[in-house]
Amino acid sequence: MGKERVWHRMAEQVRGRRGVAILVLLVGALWCGPVGWAAEADPAAPGSGPVNVASGKPYRLSPPPNYGHCTDPGDAKQLTDGQTTSAYFWTQPGTVGWQRAAYVTIRVDLGRIEPIRGVSMTTAAGTAGVTWPMAVYVLVSDDGRTWYNAGDLVALDHAEHGPWPEGYAIRKLVTHKLRTRGRYVQFVIIPLPGGPYVFTDEVEVYRGPKAWLTADLDRGRPATTRLLYESLRRERAIRHRWDADRRALAEAIRKAPLAESARRRLQQQLAAVVELGPDAVTPGPSFRAVLPAGPHHEALFRLQAQLWRELGEPDLAVRVTCPWDPLELVGGPPDRDEGAIELHTMRGEYRAAAVNVTNSTPETITVRVRVQGLPGGPTPPYLTVHEVIWTDTSQGVPVAAALPVVQPANDAWRIRVLPGLVQQVWLTFHVTDLQPGDYTGQLIVETDQRHSVPLR
Repeated sequence: MGKERVWHRMAEQVRGRRGVAILVLLVGALWCGPVGWAAEADPAAPGSGPVNVASGKPYRLSPPPNYGHCTDPGDAKQLTDGQTTSAYFWTQPGTVGWQRAAYVTIRVDLGRIEPIRGVSMTTAAGTAGVTWPMAVYVLVSDDGRTWYNAGDLVALDHAEHGPWPEGYAIRKLVTHKLRTRGRYVQFVIIPLPGGPYVFTDEVEVYRGPKAWLTADLDRGRPATTRLLYESLRRERAIRHRWDADRRALAEAIRKAPLAESARRRLQQQLAAVVELGPDAVTPGPSFRAVLPAGPHHEALFRLQAQLWRELGEPDLAVRVTCPWDPLELVGGPPDRDEGAIELHTMRGEYRAAAVNVTNSTPETITVRVRVQGLPGGPTPPYLTVHEVIWTDTSQGVPVAAALPVVQPANDAWRIRVLPGLVQQVWLTFHVTDLQPGDYTGQLIVETDQRHSVPLR
């Protein structure tokens, strides 16, 4: 009986050991292969849906959300919680919003390097001054320091799903066209120029095939959010200015009282200029939004100068204008002419006047500006001359408002007048030591010809 009892105890121990062994084998089967992959289907396999590897993952927001109707402590988790809204978007607590942000970044930490075949972001716009984003760049990084631009989600979504809807709408921007990898995914949301708001309530990142973890993927050059923002803003502004001006010039040619042969000739020349496309802009701190933007843009205005000639405009025209009246960049030459500059001022006051100078030739003309018949000589000390510069704005509306001072030389101020561009000359009078009285003279604008404007 002793032997039987010993065998029984050994059998129990064996069964126990076998039970442990079986349990270990089962656990090992569950975790065989690369950690975290065995229980999931390959997202590239037929019939498998996208796997959102950003679900529940932490993220960082910059700048901090500040739109009052939806900012709350939950903003730190709501963008990867899998919940979206169908209600009025920017008043919902699940939405994250910014106001007056140059651009917004959402940096998601996936926890490890993942193969990435797509992303999505839900947003809304179309009413109450809320505009759709100009771009949503998707950057990826293995270490959170070096970033690579995977593409513009707005452009990728529009290529597949069409343009923005009309009126108020909620839109899920989505693409499955990426082929990249990274642990960190950064959404760089850039609003339209002048667009004051950015809103989103969910971002997603879709896993790609495992083979991409070791594949030789072309991830492009390293990029930074600031450089992307600045380069996009420049490119967008140049493209907008080019498109707006070529359309405006086409409309001016269409409406001008011209012989049909002249109209067709100008339209053919415009088509050839349009083929050039907008000017390429070199990035850097020296960039200025001064118009024309480059040689292609200048070609549009040379064609506008030709339109002016067809309409009977002289090679060089000088017209007195109200200095506060806005100017049109594209269209017919300004036809308003006050005829004379008349000022009433007390000593110590500032007074302004302006003349518009137009050049209808194909070449740049340098004019000499001086005064005749007033105290102080041809460039009196109480008169400052400004060359009014055309610049673009963040709203895409060109203005002639910059007033750099022109320094006199050899008894005259010299100003370049480009073909087809209204060049305003601004005059600031600041009389401090002349005796009270009436003074009359002339403002002379001359090249090989002389233009005289009465001044009193």
